[in-house]
Amino acid sequence: MILRIFLCSMGYFMSTTSSILSVNYYDNYDFLGNFAHGNDSLSYRLMTGYDSRYIGPIAAQSAKGYLTGTATRVLGDSIMLVKSLYYDSHGNVIQSHENNAVGGYEHEYLHLTFTGKPLAVRHEHGTIVEHNDYYPYGGLINAGDVTAVYHIILGQN
Repeated sequence: MILRIFLCSMGYFMSTTSSILSVNYYDNYDFLGNFAHGNDSLSYRLMTGYDSRYIGPIAAQSAKGYLTGTATRVLGDSIMLVKSLYYDSHGNVIQSHENNAVGGYEHEYLHLTFTGKPLAVRHEHGTIVEHNDYYPYGGLINAGDVTAVYHIILGQN
């Protein structure tokens, strides 16, 4: 069963049945409060050297029309994998955050060219035991070819 949630001026609808496998969230980030880890690990973070999210004249409408998050149940388990997406002023995803099935997290930060191509990407991966692994991918040239990939695991290259 797939349930899609649509937001409108009257709020949003979400079924209480436990058989929900996938949910998509649009227009705002109110859904983050529905998950115990939502407001901490899934919230927007300002990351130096990477693009900032768009905040329009009416801040609450800055993500209007965009997919802002998903929740997907792990089959045969009660675990929900929740993801949040943040956009720049051109509608490009510049950040995503999600919990993973081993109790950790995945964070991705992007710095894009004016045409929306990645100039630098930073991916952070963590488990419930070990944290702070990150993989900054950077140094793309005009043709979009990767010139360097760096992996830093537990603080070592």
